Amino acid sequence: RLILVALALLLLCRVLLDLALGPARYSLVEVLGALLSPDSAAPQVRVVMWDIRLPVALMAVAVGAALSLAGAQMQTILNNPLASPFT
Repeated sequence: RLILVALALLLLCRVLLDLALGPARYSLVEVLGALLSPDSAAPQVRVVMWDIRLPVALMAVAVGAALSLAGAQMQTILNNPLASPFT
């Protein structure tokens, strides 16, 4: 369980870094401010975060999760011994 919590925190950190880095770089304080209170953020930061970067980051997480589930399902269907529930 500790590994899953650590991986979830790592994923959250990576998403925050993805939101902060790009052609227009923002600090983590600006990113968190735009996410937690979008009305108080600058209009440019709000548009970049909510309309451009956040949808792309969330889609990347969703696609990665879907690919991992599809790979696990294929290993199970094809009786791959590496995918046994006891390993």
